[in-house]
Amino acid sequence: MLEVSRRDGGECWLRTMGAKRVVTVQKEGHKGILVERLGILEFRFRLVACPESLSYCQESFGFRLGPLHLPVPHWMAPQVKAQEKPSTDGNLSAVSVTIRAPLAGLVVKYFGELGSREES
Repeated sequence: MLEVSRRDGGECWLRTMGAKRVVTVQKEGHKGILVERLGILEFRFRLVACPESLSYCQESFGFRLGPLHLPVPHWMAPQVKAQEKPSTDGNLSAVSVTIRAPLAGLVVKYFGELGSREES
């Protein structure tokens, strides 16, 4: 399950997979880059719109310590591949995410459909 709420000029994403909960904060960064933070981990993505999908292309990874961003060299950084596209149901989006780490290999892979829940 995914819950998205507004927070400090960005969005808080709460992902629940079984008993595991992952909370990240996403904000727009410099020159339209999407910045996603998980604790002190900071991923930066360039969003690329294609005719049939939206790809999240990882620009960099580093550690955020207060105002400091400490970049990690590409070859040492975990790599995220994410894509969003319309699902067969026109009201939903199909999402796929794969995260790999150097030496460790596949860390997590998930996919599913996103849509908005109507509040009554």
